[in-house]
Amino acid sequence: AASMEQPGSAPYVFTHAWPEDLERAVQATRQAAAAADFVVLGLHWGVPPFWRSRFQDGLADYQIEVGRALIDAGADLIVGHHPHSLQAVEIHRGKPIFYSLGNFIFHHNQAGDTPISRSAPYRLKARRSRIWSESIVLMLNLDPAGQAEYALHPVLLDERGNPSLLHGPPAAALIDRLQAMSPNTQIAFHNGCGHLHLS
Repeated sequence: AASMEQPGSAPYVFTHAWPEDLERAVQATRQAAAAADFVVLGLHWGVPPFWRSRFQDGLADYQIEVGRALIDAGADLIVGHHPHSLQAVEIHRGKPIFYSLGNFIFHHNQAGDTPISRSAPYRLKARRSRIWSESIVLMLNLDPAGQAEYALHPVLLDERGNPSLLHGPPAAALIDRLQAMSPNTQIAFHNGCGHLHLS
């Protein structure tokens, strides 16, 4: 309601999956689930910071719709990328959806005078921040019975866009921020990394 009182502000953008495309993705996921013991989907989706209006942070509506539909279709794990920043983790029917792990290596993330790309947000001289630099390396361990354990190793990119593992309080702080983005998911920090609780 507040945005309606401020003429000229960016509109809120609602998104939905195109039904025919979603049905094709659902069918492909069902086929994969019928042929495999454990299905991991990597999805290119979401909206990077600075391409969203300032009051519309977080997930695009269609990400939630698509992620849940693909878990329902038989995916065991969804790992999202493209927003160039960490996004929430959701547990749907006991299966995790990592909406975005952030940037693992991002050499656009340089602070020099010459932009590598013509398009924002890649001209990062003035906009470089931790939003672009915090990341997670996800480690999945499957035991012989097919039970999954997930370890989330905090990473920070340097000024050239190269990653290094975080340790101690900085690592715990990054996991705390990810937990704050994921209010319905439990992520515990111990032994230097985050651990996802599926129940």
